[in-house]
Amino acid sequence: MSLLNLVLNLDRDFTTVQDITTEIHHYLRTPASIIASSSYLLQIALTGDKKVAKSPLEYAILIQDAAQCLEANCYRVIEKINQAPSNSLAINRIRLYLDKMLCFCQIILDNVETISHSQGYYEISFVAEKSELINLVEGLNQWAMQMTDVLSSERFNDYVQQFAQGLLMQSCYNSFGEYQSA
Repeated sequence: MSLLNLVLNLDRDFTTVQDITTEIHHYLRTPASIIASSSYLLQIALTGDKKVAKSPLEYAILIQDAAQCLEANCYRVIEKINQAPSNSLAINRIRLYLDKMLCFCQIILDNVETISHSQGYYEISFVAEKSELINLVEGLNQWAMQMTDVLSSERFNDYVQQFAQGLLMQSCYNSFGEYQSA
């Protein structure tokens, strides 16, 4: 059972694309933000330059919990979208983002496993191994910050709205060749 209580509750039906983006925003962005901040603190803990509140392993476990929560929420949203009576291209675009988010979760979980196996980090004798581990965490932090940015409410909602408006204009003019993805 995940330590984070951010599992998405999808009891009600989605009626519009806006409903979907509003409903999932908090539940996807919060774990991504936790991953970003925890990976940054993990990076600081590994370098030993500054003091942090937790051990590297505790940050790795927090990142793992957030990634598992994010993964579970993505699967639940995809399942709910698949059960929806209507299937629009805007909803398919959201599904594509969720698939990307699942790949992101898998990368995080793989990286955290590598970090967790290095529990004796301070006992690693080779500078190259320490540097490699720090670079891994830095990359993890960058991934998480990108995902948090993508999920920022305004940008994500605007993106989906632009996409939906583009599709509406496209169907009015019946000119599929002129439409460019937002």
